[in-house]
Amino acid sequence: MPNLVNSFCVNEFNDNYRDADRDVLIRYSLKMENELRFSFKMKPDYIYEWYIESDPIFIVDSYKIQEIKQLDNTHGYAFVNYHQLARSVGWGNDPGNNITRKLVKDVRDIQVKLNLEYDGKRWWIIDPPYPKVSYDVIKSYYQAKCSDIEQYFAPSAKPLSNDAREALEKSYQYHKGILDFFMHLKDDNREKTS
Repeated sequence: MPNLVNSFCVNEFNDNYRDADRDVLIRYSLKMENELRFSFKMKPDYIYEWYIESDPIFIVDSYKIQEIKQLDNTHGYAFVNYHQLARSVGWGNDPGNNITRKLVKDVRDIQVKLNLEYDGKRWWIIDPPYPKVSYDVIKSYYQAKCSDIEQYFAPSAKPLSNDAREALEKSYQYHKGILDFFMHLKDDNREKTS
């Protein structure tokens, strides 16, 4: 169980889900699986996928596994403490379409309970909460997004149609706004705690 909990926390904190599928660590109960499929109109395989730019997210700068306990042969739990800096509100990631997702500052310490279940072969984390991802990972992600878009405006770049230019400018402003939010998030937090 400790290896499972540690792998789960490390993968979330470092956003390793782009390289490693979540479904090797987690399982959803039938009730949660049905809720996810209905709420997000997802195909069964997609409920295990998670996207940094559009799905709910909590931005943290540290975590500590507090306790891991086996209750019986098939059930256990773990408590993980996080120092949260911000979280998302709303959904979507396309600046050209009616998006509602934004990031808001929300500094606090939180504790998450992970439910563990043994299926006769191995342990799983059941119905995990929304991901808790490192501030540094999120900041790097948006820096890369801005850099990618900036290449389209370089003097050596191919000419763009007016529609393409407008869409890229809108996308750049959206991603740059989020990056600016992150650039000041930790500084604001340090001022209040020092």
